Amino acid sequence: MKIKDAIKTYQEANNLNDAQFARLLNIDRSMLSKIKSGEREPGVKVIKALLKHSPEFRKPISDYLLGEDRTLDILGIKENRQGLRGLVARIFKR
Repeated sequence: MKIKDAIKTYQEANNLNDAQFARLLNIDRSMLSKIKSGEREPGVKVIKALLKHSPEFRKPISDYLLGEDRTLDILGIKENRQGLRGLVARIFKR
């Protein structure tokens, strides 16, 4: 499941509209809308907020970070799959 789909599912299951969920994540509603539409990729701030509020997001975020033939470009960091171990460890560390 993609992150944008996981967000939609989570919102529906918890009866949260975009304004409520954006406030919960401490992001602008417009940013949430862009992520849900696929126009923007979630950054580190959004990923951390999603993980903080629900473990349901761990699998979609792991898939996003470690997906085949993907590169990660968050905050200007470009790494291939092998170089992601440290970043993933920092994000999942609580």
